Amino acid sequence: MADGFISVYSKATGDKQRVPEHWLDVPSIAKQFNKTPRQRNRDRADEQTTNQASDTQATTANTETPATGDTKE
Repeated sequence: MADGFISVYSKATGDKQRVPEHWLDVPSIAKQFNKTPRQRNRDRADEQTTNQASDTQATTANTETPATGDTKE
């Protein structure tokens, strides 16, 4: 969600709540909540997209210019 809030379940009550997303960055606060299945799936998709983007950057960063001191054969 673009509003900075995230849906979570309270571990104490099991109730679904919306909390500021940055709360999950603080371990003492985050331990009180579980992400919803939808949020966990979204996080996995975001992670895969990030990994694919970094793989693409690593692949395109490879050039055929020899490193300093290397000679062409």
